[in-house]
Amino acid sequence: MKKNLVASLILAVLISVNLSCLNVSAASLSGDFLGSDYITARNMQSIINDLKKSLKSPIEAYEIVKGLSDILKSPTTTYKAVKELADVLKSPKTTREVAEELIDTLKFQIDIEKNWDNLKVEKDMDLYNSPGRYVGKPGDILIAAVDPDNPDIEAIKMGSLTSHAAMVDKDPQKVLEVMPGGIQNAENDWKTRYKKILVLRPKTNEGTIKGAIEYGHSKLGLPFNFNFLDKTRTDKFYCSQYVWRCFIEKGLDLDRNGGKAVAPYDFISDKVTIVYKQGR
Repeated sequence: MKKNLVASLILAVLISVNLSCLNVSAASLSGDFLGSDYITARNMQSIINDLKKSLKSPIEAYEIVKGLSDILKSPTTTYKAVKELADVLKSPKTTREVAEELIDTLKFQIDIEKNWDNLKVEKDMDLYNSPGRYVGKPGDILIAAVDPDNPDIEAIKMGSLTSHAAMVDKDPQKVLEVMPGGIQNAENDWKTRYKKILVLRPKTNEGTIKGAIEYGHSKLGLPFNFNFLDKTRTDKFYCSQYVWRCFIEKGLDLDRNGGKAVAPYDFISDKVTIVYKQGR
């Protein structure tokens, strides 16, 4: 029971980090923790409590990976993720570090959700007044926030915890983002694509913004990175890893907690300014 629970928890978080980028439904998962219910901010505290309990005794990485495999009904994209994670979770020490990082990430996200209405926003009125579908200025980071009440967000329907991130291109009507087919230069329709979003503006200079965008273009077409614990690789990317890499290549580390993974909410720190907020 405990092994299956912990496996479910780690699958729920690690594989659903940026799950909005993947075509995987919650119905494809089984186990005591996962089922037909959506994983939302409303039960994140119980996730944290269960993770804390699991830290009371050492857990072999092999057992966790085996448990992850057992709760998958078929070899889907999530199974590929499990296979890659198997190479990372090699010891109880690594497992503990991962679990502790997940706890930190979830606690932070709970705080953001609880204080959503009171988030400090230095409004860019150009963004608020724009009648177009696009939002943001070059180099801005877009986050589709957790919103269980908005059925248009595929990440929530699939049980994702952290949703999706992208970066506004030099032409603000376009975004650089990772989707199932890899890195794309897609339409910036975020204002209408999602109901609940944040726009973050890195506190940096125009040269860094220009360089980050140029780096992003240099990676167009590369595939999706299923190993969310390996944020340092540069041959494949998941959505928030891609945005993070674009900036760290220019000397700006935007990962809030500096962990093994980088989730969209990890971009919310004193290194950025929230310039636009949409939704409640």
